[in-house]
Amino acid sequence: MPQVNSQKSSGSVGKYSTNICFLAAHLALICIAVCCHCATGSNIVVRSLPSLKNGKGIVLTEEVPQVPMTTREVTITTGTTLSLQWDAIPSDVGYVLFQAHSQAFPVIMSYDVKLTPENHINSTNSGLVVLLAPSTVSASVYVYNPHDSDVNVLLVTASYAWPNPIVGGCNMEFDVEIAPYLRVAFNNLKITVDYQRSLEGHRRDTPAAPTCDQSVASLEYTVYQYFMKEKDRSEEEYFRAVQSMLSVQSVEKNAMQIGPMQLGPITRVQFTSNPGQGVVYSVVVRNAYNTSLVSSYVPAVTYGCNLLEDGGTCQIPILPFGWVLSFISAITGLFLCFFEIGRAHV
Repeated sequence: MPQVNSQKSSGSVGKYSTNICFLAAHLALICIAVCCHCATGSNIVVRSLPSLKNGKGIVLTEEVPQVPMTTREVTITTGTTLSLQWDAIPSDVGYVLFQAHSQAFPVIMSYDVKLTPENHINSTNSGLVVLLAPSTVSASVYVYNPHDSDVNVLLVTASYAWPNPIVGGCNMEFDVEIAPYLRVAFNNLKITVDYQRSLEGHRRDTPAAPTCDQSVASLEYTVYQYFMKEKDRSEEEYFRAVQSMLSVQSVEKNAMQIGPMQLGPITRVQFTSNPGQGVVYSVVVRNAYNTSLVSSYVPAVTYGCNLLEDGGTCQIPILPFGWVLSFISAITGLFLCFFEIGRAHV
């Protein structure tokens, strides 16, 4: 009987030693990861772009076919303004959502050829809403390439019948009056996605449109996340992923519904960052009293890094302090491992 107890005790110590070894190795890996994260701060780059010149430059016109949603990949040459126009809009359409997606170089989308502080957005995932008056049969926006090189852009035009929510119609923070797009910020540790509240849909000729206070109680929001192919940062994969997140149906079919990483404002969600991994985010807004009334925000893409830096490799350098800390952690882990193994044999 004493021998049996001795064997059990030895086995327990052996298991305990194995766990210590595992924890020590895990500690070393965590230290390496933390040092990688601390090596650099935010990679967000804010660029000062030139304004559009009224009446100057090249203006091209893209006519949009008469379907609820159209997509088209185009190349906008340097300094070119593209006029995107939709004619003969049916009377049951409440608003038109224009989008422009580019992988690395942001383009400017505006309501007018001449820029003002509140009539345009400068982003790689731009979007503007055109609300339609009772007699309106056409809508248009402008897309401008301010860079010294050509930019490939995915143009999207979607129409929504009047009962559906107006995405970003209760904007309180973003630049334009109606903000259907997401604002994404990142560093090596987390990704932050902000969006603005929507407004209940209404007829074009409604004398008194619903208020934002009324819309707060009736509209529900769901955030979705879609992972792009691992290690594939090609432009083809970028456009494919964006197109899989454009409509409510495609978002709900292809993406994963996710929750916030931590508590915060209802229009902000945060997630852990994995630099180099492409992720597409989108928000679906639905009327809680009539779930068939639903709209989708402009999807936003992030790689958790800046593709214009380091050739788009998204490498995170480890500072000398990180190497030293990792080495000390590894030595400590090995010492604990051998020390516990030695105790197990005593």
